[in-house]
Amino acid sequence: MKKPKEDTMKGIIIGAILTAGIGSGVTYAGTVIDQYKTPRGNIATVEEEHIHKNRLDVTVNGQPVESHTWYHNDEKTFVKLRDIAEMLGAEVNYNPQTMSADIFTADAPAVTVDLTEYAPPEMSVKYFKGEGNEYASYTESVMSVKNGLLETYIDNGGTRALSIFDISQNELANVYHKTEVYDQGTVDLSKLDRYKNREALLQSPLRPGQEINGWKITKTNAEIQLPYGIVDHVIVKEKQITQKDGSLIIMKEYWAKGLGLVKDEYIDIGSNFTVTSELEKIEPYK
Repeated sequence: MKKPKEDTMKGIIIGAILTAGIGSGVTYAGTVIDQYKTPRGNIATVEEEHIHKNRLDVTVNGQPVESHTWYHNDEKTFVKLRDIAEMLGAEVNYNPQTMSADIFTADAPAVTVDLTEYAPPEMSVKYFKGEGNEYASYTESVMSVKNGLLETYIDNGGTRALSIFDISQNELANVYHKTEVYDQGTVDLSKLDRYKNREALLQSPLRPGQEINGWKITKTNAEIQLPYGIVDHVIVKEKQITQKDGSLIIMKEYWAKGLGLVKDEYIDIGSNFTVTSELEKIEPYK
C-alpha cells in the first residue's frame, strides 16, 4: 500500500476524535503457516492466529471499531485503513494489482474543466501501441466536429468501429457506437438522436471518487509516461467488476487535455492477465 499524501490524511482526520486503549481479546501474531507471491513479486506470509493479551480497542468519535488492531513489540500500532476511513465518512479504493489504496473524502474539492479540451485532435490519426492481445494495437481516425458531434473510427486489424461523441464544456458523452463499419459518413449527424443511447464518459466539475455510469474518477490532474511521451493534465477513471467466481476485473481509461483517450487498460487479477493500449504517435488524417 502506498503512503497517503499528507494533505489527504489531514482531510480524513479533521474533526474526528480517535482514541485507543489496551483491552483483552485476540490479535494475530505467531507461527508462519503459508507463503505466497504478491503481484509485486514479494513473498508474503500467512501466520497462525494466537491469543495476544495486548489487543487495542479503538473508537472513532466515540464509536468502537469492530475489527481488531495489532500491538507489536516495537511499540507500533496498526489498524485497518478501510475500517477507520469509512467510519470517518471516507471511501477506500484498493487496487490489488499495484497493492495500493486511494482514499476519497466526501469533501474532496471539485475541479471545473472545459471538457471540449479533452476531445481528440480533429482530422488526425492516433496510433496506439498494444500489449497482451493481438487487437490491443489500433488506430483511431478522428474527423471534424460538426454541431458538437465528433466521429472517430477505430481499426484494430480485426474490425473497424464507429463512435460518435457529443462534446460540450460540461460533458463528454458517447451517443453512437457500431462495429463492422467500413464506409464513412453512413450516419446522418443532423438526424442522430443524441440521448437515445447516450453514455456520459466525463462530466465537469470533476472530483476524485465521483462515479459516472459505473466508472469512478481516481485522478483529475495526473502525469503519465507513454510511448508518445510524458503527458500531463490527465483524467483517470476506473471500473471494477467482480466476476461470479469472485475474481476481480479492473478497467482503466486515461483522458488527456488536447489528446482525448491516450491509454486504456484491462486487468484480470485472478488470471494475472493485462491488456494495455497506449498512444504512440499522432499524424494528420489524409
